Amino acid sequence: MSNAIYLYNIARPAVIIAGKLQGASEPVEGMVVVEAPNRVPLPWLFAFSPVHLQPVEVTYQTGPSNWSTRRAIVPVASVNDVVHAFMARRHAMTDLVGDDQLADGFIRLMIDGLSALPLPYIGLDPFEVADLNDHEEPSRSVERAVGTDAESAAARLALSGFVPGVVPYSADSLFHASPDDLSDAARTQNAVALDPGFLPREQWTRRSFGPPPSGPSTSIIPKKKWWQIW
Repeated sequence: MSNAIYLYNIARPAVIIAGKLQGASEPVEGMVVVEAPNRVPLPWLFAFSPVHLQPVEVTYQTGPSNWSTRRAIVPVASVNDVVHAFMARRHAMTDLVGDDQLADGFIRLMIDGLSALPLPYIGLDPFEVADLNDHEEPSRSVERAVGTDAESAAARLALSGFVPGVVPYSADSLFHASPDDLSDAARTQNAVALDPGFLPREQWTRRSFGPPPSGPSTSIIPKKKWWQIW
């Protein structure tokens, strides 16, 4: 299974990591609306800002009787705040792409997806991907990437896989062209990095997200990867 990020559309502000509610005991209604393998899509790194970061302590199992606690910081915000933040920074994504028309296609995917969300809040779980960039403290990668300075710009490129200077395929080509028409791997990679990753709406299945079995802020996790909570 590939590493992926997940975006949850939820009824109230909440931190969800790998499908488990963290830092609270009362379940929250929501659904997975984005799944993006092997990257944190650029639109989400432009849509959240440092004020949206929510700290949480995740307790995870490292052995049969060994437990550790790890700090995590997860972007959580209202859908309205995310729309406004993204629109305020869309020019930065356009500048990175270097082509207004190409950028607008992906910007429209982001806005259309956000406009269709039925619940008022969203929370991003980026740590399957962020852990690959900074396995000691994946939250640091996320904190850097949602900022506005030069270090933040570099972190966004690392998390998204976007390569500056390579013209991406258009959003329309990414979804409708034949594989033969997407033969340039670097252009395809940049187009994928720009795609927000919304799942088809028929897959937006509401459910109740509760805490891990051992209680609030506690996660039972296999030995190898702390974020795989099943």
